[in-house]
Amino acid sequence: MTPSAAQMAQNYFQVGATSVGIFNCLEVLVITLTTFKRYNTVYCVSLLVACMGTIIFSLSMVALFFELYGDNANVLRAVVPCTLGWWGMVTGFAMTLYSRLRLLGVPAKHRRKILFLIGFNFLFCHIPTSMFTVLERVFPNSSLWVDGYAVIEPIQMTLFALQEILLGLVYLVYLRKVSLACTVTNTSSMISTVESTRDARALLWHSMSANLVVLVLDVAMLMVEYVGLYGYQNMMKGLIYSLKLKFEFFVLNQLAVFMKEADGMLKVSHAKGVQGVEQMQQEETKRMLEDSRARTLSRVS
Repeated sequence: MTPSAAQMAQNYFQVGATSVGIFNCLEVLVITLTTFKRYNTVYCVSLLVACMGTIIFSLSMVALFFELYGDNANVLRAVVPCTLGWWGMVTGFAMTLYSRLRLLGVPAKHRRKILFLIGFNFLFCHIPTSMFTVLERVFPNSSLWVDGYAVIEPIQMTLFALQEILLGLVYLVYLRKVSLACTVTNTSSMISTVESTRDARALLWHSMSANLVVLVLDVAMLMVEYVGLYGYQNMMKGLIYSLKLKFEFFVLNQLAVFMKEADGMLKVSHAKGVQGVEQMQQEETKRMLEDSRARTLSRVS
């Protein structure tokens, strides 16, 4: 392939990946704004921040790749929005994964540790990498900033990938506990046992599949990062995170429906249990009255 043909292929990929990524984020934004009744929840805010961050990051990367900012003196006009979009895209998505853990009853101490990890990665991955990104663009002939960026960027990507893998594993572990608890409850109370068990297994399977797809996307992004295909890797970031957001939105909708049904089943089970206790108490009282009457009759006779 000639250099001109390779450059054209890269240009087509940039435009195509940006278009698909922005379309996915706009779709999630519209569905979010028309579906949620409250916008002040952690999940909704995180999802909106991640979507807007992905859009800003993708558009800024197009400006950097095609040098739409003009001469090098204006490079910060594209670098600063790109950096802020990257923050919102990555950390916003991590907070989206974090916010759903409360639905599954993950203990507060575990959620605090995970939140601390997200904050740690923000401070020690975003901030240093952003500094090298800006200075590498402002001083392109300085080997210090260029080489420093080449070293710290893969480290940042690896830590963010591990962070998302950890969040996915915690989610799957507690989702399995909830599904097993609902299955046991339904079996003991004979409430739609087959249907509820099937729903729990379906949700667990869909969640595992979605997390597996996200894992494959993270590995693909890391491979492109370590190979050094700079022209492709940055546009892949926006595209891959837009796909992650769609998968996350799909999984959360299923989780919300399942948890609502599970909560209703547990309430019904509790009501049936209370009725059972009351019936046993009535039977015990009736038996005691009959025994007392029999003893009275025997004394009279």
